[in-house]
Amino acid sequence: MAQPFHAIVAIDTPSGTAYGNVRRLSMETVVFELERALVTSAEMPWRMEVPGLPAVAGGRLVLRDVRPVPNLGVYSHKARLIELAEGAGALLEGWLSATAEGGELPEVDASTSVWTGVLAEANPVTSATVLSRYAARLAGGHSSSTHQSAGGEVRDSGRRVVRNAMRAGIQRARPPEVADPRCQRAPGRVEVRFLSAATLREAWAAHLCRAGLFVPLHELDAELILDLVLPDGLVLSCPARVVAPMSNGTGLAVSMTEEQRRALEAEVG
Repeated sequence: MAQPFHAIVAIDTPSGTAYGNVRRLSMETVVFELERALVTSAEMPWRMEVPGLPAVAGGRLVLRDVRPVPNLGVYSHKARLIELAEGAGALLEGWLSATAEGGELPEVDASTSVWTGVLAEANPVTSATVLSRYAARLAGGHSSSTHQSAGGEVRDSGRRVVRNAMRAGIQRARPPEVADPRCQRAPGRVEVRFLSAATLREAWAAHLCRAGLFVPLHELDAELILDLVLPDGLVLSCPARVVAPMSNGTGLAVSMTEEQRRALEAEVG
């Protein structure tokens, strides 16, 4: 039976990576929360990390059940772990053993531990959101490992270690104030990060619904990859080409797959 557990999870979907928080875990099943609902019965790669501990588990899972969580704006997903990457089995066993019946998590140095492995490819806004929700779960009394002692005192093992890591982590992940959306370039790529749903809806209504997008950048490659980073952290990578270079920016023609278009439509409502 899956036991209460807290970790960060990344699910690699056909339309991009979704990041969320684990609530329950066993060697066979995992229950996690995301800001969007994934398709049940789908098989997908997964990665999982306990913030503050320098290791990442992974493999493949198949979704069995998805349902909204009342009043929290997230969806609970239950999945079966159908494949474990090399070393992941031993890692899960160690985590579950360490957090069962009040077992101690190892001491770590939050300033040097690899607590952001799963979030390494996420944008800063997504990192801060996921880490803040993780910390809020712990602070709300949903510890990875609690048990009732004979004297009636609740022992919360591991919370101090993880919370210290979170204090340092959230501070490092919090982005500076930037324009929304934020556009930046790399060789052969342009990344557009939408920090709010309202801005994404405006971009959809103005250009994206017609497979176009204006970016305030100049002298771009004629053909490039456009990375659309949505407010929930989902990344849609699409081929694009320059069609309208202007004094205040560049107009792009964007080639989206039908699945990517449906994902955008779902985000903008």
